[in-house]
Amino acid sequence: METMDNQNHHVHSHRLRHGKHKSENVYVYQVDSFVGKNVLNVATTAAVLGQLLFLLANFSISSAIGSDGNSFVLIAHILRACGEGFLLFCLMKGMSSLLYPLKWYFLSAIFFFVLFHFVTSLLMVLKQNELLGDIGVFFYLLSTISYFALGFMLKQKYKDSLAKTGIIMMTYIIITMALSLSGMMGINIYIDLACIALGVYYIITLRDRFDVDDYD
Repeated sequence: METMDNQNHHVHSHRLRHGKHKSENVYVYQVDSFVGKNVLNVATTAAVLGQLLFLLANFSISSAIGSDGNSFVLIAHILRACGEGFLLFCLMKGMSSLLYPLKWYFLSAIFFFVLFHFVTSLLMVLKQNELLGDIGVFFYLLSTISYFALGFMLKQKYKDSLAKTGIIMMTYIIITMALSLSGMMGINIYIDLACIALGVYYIITLRDRFDVDDYD
């Protein structure tokens, strides 16, 4: 049988380990990663590039470079699905030994997030614009709701940096959803820049939740 000591989880802050009382491990700064820092950096780079490519789809920029922006959006969806989805999966694995692993919240958020981006990419390749408007919005809402629920639970169940990550996650989702559904994104370059900057900040915050100092 697993003892309470076996459930203790290493945290980076002050190099302390959690005590025997499970309630203590709601204070978490970083979690262990099952992959090396180079893999995490590749995933982070892919997610950040995905965010930046969405900026090129802005009407002002795409018009200036003589493109409709669709090719940039297509690649951006794929990069975000792979990069950000993998970072979320790593965080889920790293939190598996904590008091509140939130496994099903993670699985739901990852599944609908990746599904939304790949379904959108597929419909764009098939040039199914009408289906993209209906099905795309449906999967976007599923992805947004499940992602927001994960952020909310991180904020509710943990303190310190995991709670901060949850707050940033919810803030980013609310702002992007409001601007997307209002049709303001892709039109005003300043709004797009602000959203992209917030998205990049969130991804970097997500990457910083991993303790990989022991990796080469």
